Amino acid sequence: MLIRNIIVIPARKGSQRLKNKNLLKINNKTLVERTIDFSEKIRKIDKIIVSTDIKEILNLVKKYKKVFFHKRPKYLSKNDSSISNLVIYLNNFFGKKFVNIMVLQPTYPY
Repeated sequence: MLIRNIIVIPARKGSQRLKNKNLLKINNKTLVERTIDFSEKIRKIDKIIVSTDIKEILNLVKKYKKVFFHKRPKYLSKNDSSISNLVIYLNNFFGKKFVNIMVLQPTYPY
């Protein structure tokens, strides 16, 4: 079965300039939560995937039941890791079922 339209939200720890930037809050919501909330409003999306190596973000699975939280491998969590390699990894992880992929960065929540 194809997963036609997906959103990937990459949120790794280890920012060099701003520590824990994906967990920064605006009006009591982290940047990741704001991005998930925005994603859930987009129509015709089959799956929302948050790929992270941050425990606090992985624990959001309790709050966002329809979102797939993926523990990001270490080799894709480095400073020189590209988002395109992450998307290729996720497409392979899900059995090459993606047709349309939208990447939403938590640091650009809107």
